[in-house]
Amino acid sequence: MVTDGDILRQFIDNQRKTKKEIAEDLGISRRQLYQYFDSVRINKENRQRFSEYFQFDIFEAAEPYNEIQKPDDQKTDYINIRRGIKSVDKVQTIPFLPIKAQAGYLRTYDHVQYLGELEHYGIPPGIDIRGADWCYIEVEGDSMLPALKECDTVMCSLLPKFDWENVKNYYAYVIVTEQTMMIKRIYVKSPEEWVLISENEELYPQQLFKVKDLKELWVIRHSFIAGLKPSKMFEIKI
Repeated sequence: MVTDGDILRQFIDNQRKTKKEIAEDLGISRRQLYQYFDSVRINKENRQRFSEYFQFDIFEAAEPYNEIQKPDDQKTDYINIRRGIKSVDKVQTIPFLPIKAQAGYLRTYDHVQYLGELEHYGIPPGIDIRGADWCYIEVEGDSMLPALKECDTVMCSLLPKFDWENVKNYYAYVIVTEQTMMIKRIYVKSPEEWVLISENEELYPQQLFKVKDLKELWVIRHSFIAGLKPSKMFEIKI
């Protein structure tokens, strides 16, 4: 079922302004805005509030049509409206969480607001970030050598809690608990317990992890190296 929150999120994802800017314009926090995204039904007053802000009744436009009761021209109008929402041009940026800010991220109660206050950067061509929360995260430590080294950057999308049961074995994730943030490959030993695997197993042996301790899970989609070191010693021949 498509909820009011789904409609609102999709429409906002296709705006030029960021979620933080839209929340500020509306006089609410980013956390409140995300709570609306989770709503099945937004009340009439707030539906009108959003529609007045966007100068467009986004909820009425997205109401599904009953194919028996609605004529074809209305169904066509609805399809055109939805295509128009998806095709709105926007400058896409996502927050960058550097090593020095990660301790603060763990301590804060409002992770959404914290990310909104960080520097935002553009995304590489060909990546569609609509419909999910994305973040650049700077790598700390050497547990994932040689795949990732300190100060490399990973581009991640947040995995909703209801999808944690669909974690894929041996994929790399950013695991967030109350005490730490770490990059590991995951093997699902049971629904309650995972095995965390480091690339650098000689120094960082496998460890068991209780899923109940998990606060957030980010899927690593892309990685970017901090620098390209020579793979061998070169002899100058000219």
